[in-house]
Amino acid sequence: AAKATYGTPAPARIGGVDVVVTPKGHVVRVADGRILASDLGTCTYTSPVVEGRVVYFADTNISAVRLPEQAGEQAECRELWCEDLTGEFFASPVICGGRVYAVDRAANFHVIDAGTGKSILKKTLKLAPAGHRDGPNVYPSPCLAGKHLFVANDDGETVILEIAVPLGEVSKE
Repeated sequence: AAKATYGTPAPARIGGVDVVVTPKGHVVRVADGRILASDLGTCTYTSPVVEGRVVYFADTNISAVRLPEQAGEQAECRELWCEDLTGEFFASPVICGGRVYAVDRAANFHVIDAGTGKSILKKTLKLAPAGHRDGPNVYPSPCLAGKHLFVANDDGETVILEIAVPLGEVSKE
């Protein structure tokens, strides 16, 4: 059985097969609940994020795992990279334009190259203390709308960041 955790499983497809990827790194076939792969990565509080055939897991480290083109009774998955990540993460990351955008509980904003796992930027966002804590307490996951990334603390105070999005990824207004 797949292990329980706080995050939400992420839907994906392997060939024509619908699967979910759990925060504890299990790939589960939707049709019958069979576990096709295990221990791909881990997210203690966050949810895995899927883009195409790549699954990203953010926790005390961040990793990317490629799903296979086809699935039989097992799915042979391959880790692409894994890098240390400082901070305590409750907000799930966002993937856009070949970059992973992640923010930790203390509002440290990370931009990571989705292809290599290398850090592009780390910056502390200016968010007030929230949730009866000394720090910003960023639990909500960031939300991407066009080229704007919304990052909020537990009290709803929000920072809006404009991200660089490659041409063709943002619809024209």
